[in-house]
Amino acid sequence: MTPKLRATLYGPITVIVSLSLSSQVVASPLAGQSTASPCAAWLNKTVAKMKKLPERRWRDAIVAALGEGSCSAVPEALRNASREAGRSRKPSHRDRLLTDAAVTILGPACAVPDPSQDSRSLARVCPLPAREEFALPDSVFRDIRAVDYALIDSLATSLLSAKAYDAVAQRLMLNFLLSATLLGEHRNGEGARPSPPALPPARRGNDGPK
Repeated sequence: MTPKLRATLYGPITVIVSLSLSSQVVASPLAGQSTASPCAAWLNKTVAKMKKLPERRWRDAIVAALGEGSCSAVPEALRNASREAGRSRKPSHRDRLLTDAAVTILGPACAVPDPSQDSRSLARVCPLPAREEFALPDSVFRDIRAVDYALIDSLATSLLSAKAYDAVAQRLMLNFLLSATLLGEHRNGEGARPSPPALPPARRGNDGPK
């Protein structure tokens, strides 16, 4: 990952999180836990798993967690696709299942002919939610596959719609973006480059990011 791209992805993140959270720090076994969100338990559990895994595996862990069914904000289409993909041994079939589920949420304008292609074209016709953490350059979408872009877009959209997009949900989406980008770099022959530093722990506030 080039220094410029690294700065684009990670430079603003600390500022975004710091400005959008309360300065109050609550003593807790897991700093930055979600409590007000209707998906608090699922969000906390899923983000906690990231600490035990290398960054490239975060994407798969999040996809698998979609099938747990404990977050009402995750649409049934994504839950079912996650479970079915987990039973499939064929990567292209898993990608198709997940992509089709995401498109049922995003609408036909976001149809994806080839889930394995990069997401630059998809990003132009099916933009991510209008939030600062998703204001990313085209070079990032070169590394993110269309299937992962569709999943990120549909999950973020669903969490926002259900008012479940708090600080921990933001961290989950940033972890997804990071992992999908690193996987893309590896596929594109840039895997030898060092990974960017881990994101700092998010603090817990009464409200999610604005």
